[in-house]
Amino acid sequence: TTITLDCMGHNFTAKGKVILVPGWKVAEQQFRATLKQQHEDSKEDTPKPLPVLTEGQELDVITATVKDGKTTPPKHFTEDTLLAAMETAGAEDMPEDAERKGLGTSATRASIIEKLVKTGLAQRRTAKKIKYLLPTEKGAALIAVLPEPLKSPALTAEWEEQLKQVEHGALPSADFMDR
Repeated sequence: TTITLDCMGHNFTAKGKVILVPGWKVAEQQFRATLKQQHEDSKEDTPKPLPVLTEGQELDVITATVKDGKTTPPKHFTEDTLLAAMETAGAEDMPEDAERKGLGTSATRASIIEKLVKTGLAQRRTAKKIKYLLPTEKGAALIAVLPEPLKSPALTAEWEEQLKQVEHGALPSADFMDR
């Protein structure tokens, strides 16, 4: 459930889950009940349901506080996380009947990463026994100057569709190359 609340012109969103069919969780709860010492953190993992609300309902503000905190940047990619991201990149932009989704094929994704490293656009760095892939200065500069359409997975989807047409003879290869 997603709830959007308006407070003095500012929108706030709350999300919650309701388990409709507990399935295997019933067995897990029964097992945990038999343990002598239950873990405190297991209670924190249980999602709290949202209260029942109706559209247009007005709520009284009980308390409001501003919380001071710091955000952390997203974690750098490892080879595994980058390969997984490439597999699903732009999938929402691709047509439903697209033969392949993501960037490259499962057979070519690793070689794409290797080529980025060999050409000096990315580098491997180790921190706390984890190998990360980071852009080099040259790689960051290339991303900065490339036009937005060239950076979009939607372009890959479009090209994949056109290459499929070339493969089936519906589009001359010269027309694809001219575009």
